[in-house]
Amino acid sequence: MNSAYVDVHPRVVPVGRKVELEVTCRVPVPDDTRAVARMIPVDRFSYDELYAEEPTRVADGRIHLSHTFPTEQAYLLRLYPEGSDEAALEVELYALKDDLLTLRPCICDFHMHTCFSDGLETPALRLAIARQRGLDCVVITDHNRYEGSTTALEALGRIPNRMVSMAGEEIHAGGRRPGVSVSPVHVLSLGSDYAIAPLKSFSTQEEYEELRKRLVEDFEEVCEKHPSLAALGREGTIARVDATRENRARLLEEAHGLGLSGSDAAAYAFTVDAFDEVAAAHGVSVLCHALWRPIRDNAHQHRFDASLDLVEVLLDHHAFDAFEVASGTPRAQTRANDLHERLLREHCGDGVVPALGVTDTHSSTGGSLDILGMLYTVALVDRPGESGVREAILDGRCVPVENYPGEEARVHASFRVARYVHFLIDHFLPVRRKNALAEGIVMERLARGGYDEGLVGALQTLCASGEREETRWWWSE
Repeated sequence: MNSAYVDVHPRVVPVGRKVELEVTCRVPVPDDTRAVARMIPVDRFSYDELYAEEPTRVADGRIHLSHTFPTEQAYLLRLYPEGSDEAALEVELYALKDDLLTLRPCICDFHMHTCFSDGLETPALRLAIARQRGLDCVVITDHNRYEGSTTALEALGRIPNRMVSMAGEEIHAGGRRPGVSVSPVHVLSLGSDYAIAPLKSFSTQEEYEELRKRLVEDFEEVCEKHPSLAALGREGTIARVDATRENRARLLEEAHGLGLSGSDAAAYAFTVDAFDEVAAAHGVSVLCHALWRPIRDNAHQHRFDASLDLVEVLLDHHAFDAFEVASGTPRAQTRANDLHERLLREHCGDGVVPALGVTDTHSSTGGSLDILGMLYTVALVDRPGESGVREAILDGRCVPVENYPGEEARVHASFRVARYVHFLIDHFLPVRRKNALAEGIVMERLARGGYDEGLVGALQTLCASGEREETRWWWSE
């Protein structure tokens, strides 16, 4: 009876309550086969009592055990055939206090691109491949384009699935196109009610007046490219643009008071204004890849895109909701992630600002830059869907993870949470990935070939089967 031939449920259990465990044999085992079960605490134990022991036997192909787990930690369940000192089965379980026990892991990537900006795949194809890589929640954040994310939401709405998504974009404040913005700091907008970037595309008085004129005279044409602005209406959109100009002027004075000058002061004003707009649109704002090194010319090949003075001021006076710690780095460039974590801790304290793990990928075609599924956020959600993920971010129930193939995962979290997330990575996520891979393959066929009733039915069956298998991992009353 090795672990490949049995199922043990539940695997995530409460502290301090009697739990009924069921070991189901996948291969025939004679009834009344006798065994001894040992429950071995992994890291909190007494040398006077290294394990609890209970005699048991097989009945109807199952073994039933009762155990009360005294402390929060991992436990090894070992089954020894009667009269043998060699374990026939070893399975790891995890006991949790109620605050974590009621939460479920949602594997998220909040930053990626599609053909709506400089990515290669369509939103539907990105979702399908992300699902194959084990992701539960994906947010499309195209450069200054909100519409890639809404197209992704529409794609999910047409098929059965177990994924979560929300509206999103990567804002380059003060530029009509990415790469020429006033602020080198990029801002993610997650779940906002409307597109932010079109309201922030001007940087001079002349550009402001030009944008305002377009909104007055050609609002319907603007809405053809940015449909979400229609909900604001002509007057509401113009009011947001006017508020942008006024807010930036105020924030520029604030920047000078904080010791910034020149381009850093302007960048501060444009960046914090973008954070403010995301909040007004009921979204979640993220300061992303703060230590990004995109410049490759001979004179400046080692320079950060944003000055450290600017980044540190933004951290000290944070108006954003979350910060990318594990952020879009191939294996050879993980130093930035270490520095992100230290910057966040030193300037904001432990746990004050939620930390995220993302890939910022632009394609899933292989190569060193295809890291989709290797960096992610484990969001511990109290309910399914977008609202559960959003609340997990804002409450700090999110854990950045770097999980490169063939290496031990790096988990950026408190000791208590990191221990549990490592258990999930080692034991639960392989089950989730197996199910997600099957779902994602069907999703990809639908994305490439269009609606097919047979494939939709197969996907619905896979989703239901995966949900049943994964739900059994958690104890319930």
